[in-house]
Amino acid sequence: MSNIQTKFHLVHPHTRSVASCAVETRVVRRKSAHFKHSALSSCEAGILREKRCFTQPVTRSMASHLATRSSVARFNRVSGFTLIEVMVVIVIMTIMASLVVLNIGGVDQRRAMQAREMFILDIKKINKEATDQAKVFALNTQNATDVAPFSYNLFEYHDQSKEQIQQADRTWQPYLEFKTRQLPEQVSFSIESLDNENYPKAKNEDLLGGKAPQLIWFGNGEVKPVRIQFYYQQQAIGHEFEVDHLGKVNEN
Repeated sequence: MSNIQTKFHLVHPHTRSVASCAVETRVVRRKSAHFKHSALSSCEAGILREKRCFTQPVTRSMASHLATRSSVARFNRVSGFTLIEVMVVIVIMTIMASLVVLNIGGVDQRRAMQAREMFILDIKKINKEATDQAKVFALNTQNATDVAPFSYNLFEYHDQSKEQIQQADRTWQPYLEFKTRQLPEQVSFSIESLDNENYPKAKNEDLLGGKAPQLIWFGNGEVKPVRIQFYYQQQAIGHEFEVDHLGKVNEN
């Protein structure tokens, strides 16, 4: 028995040391595993931080680069024009300029035609007044100059044969009740005599001679017939018309 106890006492401490060593080994392994896990976790966290630190600047730089390219492209689209766009603008401007020129020319031609109509009304009025007042009238014209447009007025005949002192320059005097008419710029008319028939009150050279006015109202309902043509920029405008021996206006 003493031998067995002695063996037990000899074996028991060793068994206890082995058990304690096993426990310590497990504890160490757990600590080591925990340390490794902690180390891995810290490493992964560091890697993630590095990735974030690396990714964020790259992302920001790419975003800023894309924004810059977008702004540059937008600026190029706004500030730049293609050849087709330039040609379209030129064509539109040419069409508008031609329309403006045509419109201006059309306005001037309408003014010329209005002046023609006013002249015809004046002729009818003069014919009536000459017959009513038994006065001899003649149409006087003034060609256009650098400072004045084409104009016309009315002269009244004064028979110098009844005067004691005859003055040739007083034969035809301006009829003040008829105001001078001025035509629009570059508008004029021509007068062409049609015949030299015998008229009761036209027995002298003042009325029928070569120096006599072309259009005369004799005051008795008779008129020296003429043909009249209006011009705009030296080009005929409107139809020519005639004033017959009775003062009637005939438009062709």
